[in-house]
Amino acid sequence: MPVTVLVVIAGYLIGSVPFARILARRFGIGDLRRIGSGNPGAATVLRTSGVRAAVTVMLLDMAKGAGSVLLAQRFDGGAVTAAAGLAAI
Repeated sequence: MPVTVLVVIAGYLIGSVPFARILARRFGIGDLRRIGSGNPGAATVLRTSGVRAAVTVMLLDMAKGAGSVLLAQRFDGGAVTAAAGLAAI
């Protein structure tokens, strides 16, 4: 398999880590999909557990996209970098 395909797959796998759900479980909130709007994201974490947890989720979510792009730049540039970033989203 070409390196470019592996980089995009890695970007997808990095982006699939549900930090909001992981941190919600750590802070004892429970299943975010059953609370509020049902969207397991930083806004729901903010409403249920406060600013510190929400900022942590936002930073980790931004790091997923940045990490995918940095990984793609290391192995291959150009369109692969954009594809890895989109795959993380």
